[in-house]
Amino acid sequence: MFDLDGTLADSVPDLAAAINDMLRTYQMPAVTVEQVSHWVGNGAQVLVERTLKFANSVPEPVHSNDTAIKPISTETALASFLDAYDRRNGAHTRLYPGVADLLNGRSNQNKAIVTNKPIKPTHNILKILGIHHHFSAIAGGDTFEHKKPHPQPLLELIRQHGAQKPILIGDSVNDIQAARAAGIPVIAVSYGYNHGRPIREENPDQVVDSLAELL
Repeated sequence: MFDLDGTLADSVPDLAAAINDMLRTYQMPAVTVEQVSHWVGNGAQVLVERTLKFANSVPEPVHSNDTAIKPISTETALASFLDAYDRRNGAHTRLYPGVADLLNGRSNQNKAIVTNKPIKPTHNILKILGIHHHFSAIAGGDTFEHKKPHPQPLLELIRQHGAQKPILIGDSVNDIQAARAAGIPVIAVSYGYNHGRPIREENPDQVVDSLAELL
């Protein structure tokens, strides 16, 4: 089982662009790609919540006009962000080096996606990247009642597909905690996001610098 953002694909450039599209709509200050890279990993709603918390902490003179900025609900901002992300259509999202090598080299093994990204953009990004066909099961952050770090998505896919020796490959503490709670091994990639913290500090079973190392 694979995480998506920060594991298979570097999606932060498009996520940051969509976040700034949303912020521009509400005349809020823009954020950087680096900031967004520290906020991703817990799903779209949490990304928007973290963005709004930061934007609302910026002194008001930074805003583009002199009128008071009305509070924006998370639900309204989330809808705006998801619409902007759909319009970005994965234009700047790329596979990490070694990903295609592993997927093609392990084509005879069943593979699944377990991500906190909503299921609709997950399917879209996998198709745009040309790797959708590699996965027999795909679970997004809104597929089940709970998402990572809760073990439910992992346990449900294991149960539904009868996986004999499941392993999770991810980039963040959410992946490691979910795998531990599900009782399965976890391999971490060193190049992912993990809220800006070194993944080795989370003590995964193995750390790789490229997925090609797993061939």
